[in-house]
Amino acid sequence: MICGASSPTSERASVGWHEVYDPKTDNWSLSKALPGARDHVGSVVHQGRIHIIGGQFNTFEYNTGLHHVYLSDRDTWELRSPLPTPRSGHGLVAYRDRFFAMGGEGGIINKPRQQTVFGHMESYDPLSDSWQSHAPMLTPCHAVGAVAIGDFIYVAGGGAVLGGSVQSAVHEAFTLS
Repeated sequence: MICGASSPTSERASVGWHEVYDPKTDNWSLSKALPGARDHVGSVVHQGRIHIIGGQFNTFEYNTGLHHVYLSDRDTWELRSPLPTPRSGHGLVAYRDRFFAMGGEGGIINKPRQQTVFGHMESYDPLSDSWQSHAPMLTPCHAVGAVAIGDFIYVAGGGAVLGGSVQSAVHEAFTLS
């Protein structure tokens, strides 16, 4: 378990906690905390490394594009090229040796012109440490369910407005074919 938010909600703060569960011993242990504590991140495991991408500092008014990778053999974190569109609550999947980030949110909930629900689709190449843009989602959403199956990335549900007061039943598919 890496990062998240503390309680109570009125005193909510992002945390960088990094806890590891060993099912053989049924025990938890601490590993090096994530630099730049945040929550509502995207995470993916690729070639034995954990990538934590984007997220928010305490609230979606303060999004980041930070991209850290955890190297378990050294119990350390390293920076990688940041997500081009800083956001939180985005989907993240590994697909065709790239990481695809889609959707997300940002802005100030009580200021309509400063609220954003993203439709952006951007991918990261871990070999070149670079990002590229793709066709956006047809329906911008955050807090989506995303999975790569076969030749498609399926994106379902999520919030159509900032903060989650309106949910979506939209189901979209993306492919590079």
